[in-house]
Order: sequence, then structure tokens, then C-alpha cells
Amino acid sequence: MPVRYPLVLVAALLLQLAAHPARDFFGDGAEVTSLLVASYVLLVAGFAFNARYWFARILVVAALLNALAMGFNGWRMPVAPESLVRIGVAETIEAALALEPPSPKSRVLESGSTRLSPITDSVVVSWPSPNAVSPGDVLAMAGILIAVPELWRLKSRSRVPSQVAAKGHADL
Repeated sequence: MPVRYPLVLVAALLLQLAAHPARDFFGDGAEVTSLLVASYVLLVAGFAFNARYWFARILVVAALLNALAMGFNGWRMPVAPESLVRIGVAETIEAALALEPPSPKSRVLESGSTRLSPITDSVVVSWPSPNAVSPGDVLAMAGILIAVPELWRLKSRSRVPSQVAAKGHADL
């Protein structure tokens, strides 16, 4: 069975990509918030349409976690100063606190007013390069790593032997 409504997922990705340059142009205005909200609604909907695949259910949870973390923090993903020290962006927590805004511009430093801090960018990964990611990002990476071979397998199983024989592979 193919992926349902792939254009919904493509639209969500395009909105996510548009939000970053829009932030440079509009700042943190309603325009950027609208792009991000729409992108997460489409992401969750697109993955939910495909919930018959278990990796899509993982991706729904990942998108919801990231949407919650950003939505409760002004549509920016908070990053822990300790994480910035651990990945080498700053040498001390004091130096990390002096960084404002951390790169990329869609992030903001965690503070006492940060909401839902356990699901913000607090997980440090070293591959492919040192970075601070959220639990939602970790789930998204796992979901994608599971999705690629699973979709490949489903695609190869969907070939009908008569179609394969028509292409000159009569031995099947």
C-alpha cells in the first residue's frame, strides 16, 4: 500500500523550510507563527493519515512533541545552556547564557520561564556532528530510519509477477 496523501507531507516540509527565512524577514510575528502552526498541523495530519504504518505513528508522536515544545515557548525551540557547553558552542554555562539568540534563529536559550523543558533541545548527540536535539527529534530520526527500509520493502513487494515478467524477468 502506498503512502497516503504524500503532498500533505511535502507541503508541511515546504512550510517548515519557509519559516526560517520568514523569521529573518518578519521577526517573530504572526506570519512566522502561522507558517509553523500550519506546518505542524500538516505534519501530524500527514503522518496520522498513514497510521497503518507503525513508523508513521512514531512520527506523529515526534511531531506532537516538537510542536508542544515550540508552541509553549513562543514557537522557538529552547536549548539548554548546558547542552551548548557539551556540544562545544560555549566553554562555560555563563558564556552560553551570553549567546542570544543561539543558532539557528528558531532556537532560544532555556530560562526559568521555559515550559516543558524535558522535551526541548536537551539531548546531546555526537553524530553526524555535535548537536543538541529534542526527544521529538530523536523519535523523528528513529521513525525515518525505520520508514526508509520499510517503504522500500513495501514497494518491492507491490510488484506483480506479470509486471516483472513483462520487463524481461520471466524467471520469477
